[in-house]
Amino acid sequence: GNFGRVRAAMRFTQTPNFGNVIFVDSVSGSSTGGLSPDSEAATLIQGQTLCTASNGDIVYVSPGHAESVIAAAGMTFSKAGVRYQGLGQGRLRPTITFSTDTAAQIIISGANVTFANMVFDLTGISAIVAAISITAADVAFEDCEFIISTGTNAPVLGVLTAATAARLRFENCRFLGTATSTDTCTACIKHEVGVDYVIRNC
Repeated sequence: GNFGRVRAAMRFTQTPNFGNVIFVDSVSGSSTGGLSPDSEAATLIQGQTLCTASNGDIVYVSPGHAESVIAAAGMTFSKAGVRYQGLGQGRLRPTITFSTDTAAQIIISGANVTFANMVFDLTGISAIVAAISITAADVAFEDCEFIISTGTNAPVLGVLTAATAARLRFENCRFLGTATSTDTCTACIKHEVGVDYVIRNC
């Protein structure tokens, strides 16, 4: 799989961790894999299942990994304390595309969850209501890219948070779209009343 080319780099460049290490690759992964870079899980949710909550676990997501969210609660990240670390550069980074249903949504209900170096394409269908719903505290996005508009399709809301989303953090993220679009995006991030949030270098 893709991990064969990056194992050595991971060993020396990633922050040390004391939890489990899980591997995900949509190209060569399977429903029974995930515990080895030579036998990966196929989806992020399968990777989450292999994690232990609040244990410092990391899910490495391969370059070129691709998944789709096509319905309400299409993915729910409920396990606390997991880091989803995308590998690769540019559009070779892991990509999650929203399509098919305007209710298509990722729910993040586990506290202390981080997504890093991933691409979220919110333009697969016109006027998604709220692509990502965050209800937990200490959720973070680092070095991620959100495709907001193609010039036609755009979500109504990119990210919607609940009041329970305290200490929300977006750092070094990009929100990309054309200057004008057939659809109107009301907000890339609509943060309710959760306190102590950081949106920096976006």
